[in-house]
Amino acid sequence: MAWPMDVENAWHRVPRWSRRPVARSQALLTLGLAGDVLAAYTTPGQFVKVRTPAGDAFFALANQPGSALELLVKEGGAVADWLLQAPEGTPLDVTAPQGAGFRVTDLSEGTAPLLCATGSGIAPVRPLMSALVALKLRPTLLYGGRFLEELAFLPELRAYQERGQAEVRVFVSQGELADRHARGWLVDALQPGAFPYERTVAFLCGVPAMVKQATSRLTELGVPPERIRLNF
Repeated sequence: MAWPMDVENAWHRVPRWSRRPVARSQALLTLGLAGDVLAAYTTPGQFVKVRTPAGDAFFALANQPGSALELLVKEGGAVADWLLQAPEGTPLDVTAPQGAGFRVTDLSEGTAPLLCATGSGIAPVRPLMSALVALKLRPTLLYGGRFLEELAFLPELRAYQERGQAEVRVFVSQGELADRHARGWLVDALQPGAFPYERTVAFLCGVPAMVKQATSRLTELGVPPERIRLNF
C-alpha cells in the first residue's frame, strides 16, 4: 500500500493501548484515545501515522468511525515488529486521523460496490464493508492473500454473507484450500460478465501490484476512473 509523503504531523501520546491476534503474524491494536483525535475519524479509509522508538509508519484505521481506533499490524518492518513485540501500553504517539478515505456519499440504490483487498489492505475495507451494508448496497468483497491463515477478520466478513448482506470471495495463492475458497489471484475474477460493471463502483486496497492490475482490468471492462477508488 502506497502512502502520501507530505502529511503534516501533530503528535498525540497514546495513554494506553492493547493488542490481540487476528491472523497469523498479525494483531489488532486498540488505542485508548478520545476527544478531538477520535472525532477526526469520519470516513472509512482514513489513516494515522504512528511514532515509536523504532521509527514512524502509516496505518489505515480498521474500525468503524465513532468507535475506539484500531490498527491492523502485520509482521515485517521495524515499526510493525516493534508494535507486535512491545509490552502493551508502552508509550507511543500517533497523528490524528487523516486523508479523505473512501468516498461513498455519492452512492445510491442500484450501485454495485466491488471491494478488492489483499493482505493488510483489508484494514480500511473492514469498516467500508460495514458502511456499505448499512446503506443496504450488498457489496461484493474479493479478498486475497498467500495463505488462508493470514487473512484477518475472515469469520467476521463471512458473517455478512451468511446474513445475506454481502458476497465474500476468498483467494489464496499458497497453502491448503478450504471450502468456499479458490486458488489464485483475486484479479483473475475480474472477467467479462462476472459483475455488473455498468453499475460497479470499485474500492481497492492492498499491495501495489494488485491495485495496478485491478485498476487496469476494471478500466478494460468499462469502469471509468471516477468509479475506481483508493483510500488516499
